[in-house]
Amino acid sequence: MKKMIVMTLLTVAVFSLTVALTVDSIQYADAAKFEGSSGKVSPKSYGSANKNLVCGDKLCSDLAKSG
Repeated sequence: MKKMIVMTLLTVAVFSLTVALTVDSIQYADAAKFEGSSGKVSPKSYGSANKNLVCGDKLCSDLAKSG
């Protein structure tokens, strides 16, 4: 009977340590819901430094070269 109690306590201890050590290694992704505009975003929203760099979904310099 004593051997059964010791084995049960040892098993509980091993499972408890396993859970305690793995809880910190699990990473949860807490993503905030995006509430921006659907579709295109104006280059103005990225600041005046980027005003003439982005034209739609392309760089303005790429459009000028192909254009």
